[in-house]
Amino acid sequence: MAKPFFKELAGFLTHPKNSFLEKSKTTIGEAMIFGLKGYALFGLLLSIVIAIILAMAGQSTLSLIMVPIFLLLIPFFFVGTLLVSLWLHLWAYVFGARNGLDKTIKATFYSSAPIFALGWIPLASLVAVFWTPILCGMGLKQLQKMSTGRAAATVIVAIVIPAILIVLAVLALIATLPSIAGLSSSSIAMQNLY
Repeated sequence: MAKPFFKELAGFLTHPKNSFLEKSKTTIGEAMIFGLKGYALFGLLLSIVIAIILAMAGQSTLSLIMVPIFLLLIPFFFVGTLLVSLWLHLWAYVFGARNGLDKTIKATFYSSAPIFALGWIPLASLVAVFWTPILCGMGLKQLQKMSTGRAAATVIVAIVIPAILIVLAVLALIATLPSIAGLSSSSIAMQNLY
């Protein structure tokens, strides 16, 4: 018999090792349902918080549309988690995971518990940002039967590579901004002559 959602959520936050062990025999569908419920909770609570902040700032009309907007984002959160699972599984496989993609998908959805519980709270969301990858590593260790080091390496590489690519893209954009705006040093010098 499945546990109620909030009991499962609390289990992943307070006793992750036991919770992942309990979920080792569940289906991928159960993990996805957990994710959908979690993203619905997250979207609803985040939209309420933003609506309150907007209402306090005098933007009451805009605050009324926040709940529908964030609830419409649930499919994007869900698909994003699936894409993260695929990326993570690539690196899990490189580091020795051989128990199947379904185990990585389950680890990814269940490790989103900190986002569901804390991601909507200003400042507490920072805890969720750091706790989620740690929980993901624990999930990979339990579900993929990886060593702690290999699970940690999987998560670190899966985060560091996109981070480096984003930094390089931003630096490239910054480097091209003067030429995009037509403000190269030669054009500025030419403008000063006239």
